[in-house]
Amino acid sequence: MTKEELITIAGQLKQPKESTQKEFEEKLDVILSEVNKKMLSRIDLIMLIGENNEAMMLDNHRNQLRFMNSMFMCFNPEILLETVLWLFRAYPNHGFNLTYWPAMLNVVLDEIEKELSNDAFNQLKPFYTWLLIYQPFFSKLANQ
Repeated sequence: MTKEELITIAGQLKQPKESTQKEFEEKLDVILSEVNKKMLSRIDLIMLIGENNEAMMLDNHRNQLRFMNSMFMCFNPEILLETVLWLFRAYPNHGFNLTYWPAMLNVVLDEIEKELSNDAFNQLKPFYTWLLIYQPFFSKLANQ
């Protein structure tokens, strides 16, 4: 799959309502705290992120949620894809395994479902589904 095809598919994602973005922003710290707690408690954490990368992982969680909040405010499929490709190039160089991404994104999705209204969750879920489904293509494109 090409970058252009991924951008086209991402372009079909619907911009969340402003009220959904605000709800996400209001719960961001709670979601972040729970994601951090769950990821730090994983028995396979070193396999996912490598040795001594906990601080980098925690920074990534904060940055990921803030970035997605900005996408929920002003969605741009090209920026979304380019940012994801950058992550897939940069983080493996620090010891992160590609399996970290679905592990982390699934935890984020679980926490969003717990913390937000059903309506808000249903508006945000397609963004995370896109990130999860197309991971093999992100990995391939990032290494070209």
